[in-house]
Amino acid sequence: VLFRSGSQAISARMQRGWLWVQRHCCCLFLFRGSRFWQVLEFTSAWRGIENMNAISQSILTLILLVPLAGAVLVALVPDRGKLPAWMTLLTTLVSFGLALHLPVHFLLGQSGFQFEINRPWIENPAIFYHIGVDGLSLWLVVLVGLLAPVGVLASWNSIKERRKIFYSLFLVQQTAMFGVFISLDLMLYYGF
Repeated sequence: VLFRSGSQAISARMQRGWLWVQRHCCCLFLFRGSRFWQVLEFTSAWRGIENMNAISQSILTLILLVPLAGAVLVALVPDRGKLPAWMTLLTTLVSFGLALHLPVHFLLGQSGFQFEINRPWIENPAIFYHIGVDGLSLWLVVLVGLLAPVGVLASWNSIKERRKIFYSLFLVQQTAMFGVFISLDLMLYYGF
């Protein structure tokens, strides 16, 4: 078994008479004469890791913005039938999926805050958009993400009137709960 990183090594072998047999997800099978080799190509796997790192840098902002955007969408749709409830359930499931990204990519041995973003927001007084999670707030964010779809399903048949307002405010409340657990700046904390 040959291990090569990148497609340049593979294309160089193909130019020297190697035939391409079959390609699966990250594997390329080559043969020449009676010999058969499996060449693993890691470029697509590394691209996936790089994309995951890009998501990890902004995952907390996404967790904050998804329920807020869902609240705006629910407020704009007509209040007919179960449409606001379905949109809210979909939004809470997406935010729960984003919250599950945190424990999967959390580094246990690292001390301090992770997934941290610290950007200046208001100059005078010095207020920063400073968010991050530690070992405790990580699980509180996941808990909020888990309880939101449960709350939508619990209110599925009990809310008969003004569903649009209820579900829109429900998503705003979910955004505020996420914000309380991930904010690291005092003024940002009180804003949530």
